[in-house]
Amino acid sequence: MRIRTPIRTIPQTTSESSQAPLNSGHLLILALLGAGCTYGPPELHLTIANHVMAPGAPRVAFALLATRSRAATGLSTFPDGGVAMVLNEAAAVYLCDTLSLRVDRPWQMDRPAAFKSGFGPWMGPWTVDGIYFSVRGDTTPTTDPAAFRRIDYLLGREGVDSGYTEPPPGPATSEPQRCAEAVRQAALADPPFTLGPDR
Repeated sequence: MRIRTPIRTIPQTTSESSQAPLNSGHLLILALLGAGCTYGPPELHLTIANHVMAPGAPRVAFALLATRSRAATGLSTFPDGGVAMVLNEAAAVYLCDTLSLRVDRPWQMDRPAAFKSGFGPWMGPWTVDGIYFSVRGDTTPTTDPAAFRRIDYLLGREGVDSGYTEPPPGPATSEPQRCAEAVRQAALADPPFTLGPDR
């Protein structure tokens, strides 16, 4: 058996005496809330992960990570500077001729949705078959060895294919600074994103 209880409405009365005026403490709290978790304008950050020299040719391949983000401002910076809001990330391979400084970008990729953190490209060796490289990252928001994933690619004469096993790396070489700067300038002029900043 159901018993229905009527809902009683208590009339609200407002008088000038029941509304407390805002004091300086209230105003401070409102100002802090208004300045709360805010972010600055979008910024482009470019990071050259590593490079590899061509065998017997004056060319260098660079792995580049491009990140478009908005820096934390206001209360979001407390106490340690805050965490930037990442709008999108992309990986790219750039080729630079060390004599002419001509730069080409034969491959680029927006961060796959499966990679939640630690995303970045990495160059493998450059052999007679082509350039081996990979993208890496974690499938969790924080770094976790069990969540680490890697996709290997080969950039050869026919284009880029995935699923290759990277051979052992060759000898380490120093980064050609003039080419590294030419690659950064090319990436600034035409960032390697295929999706817009609101991804």
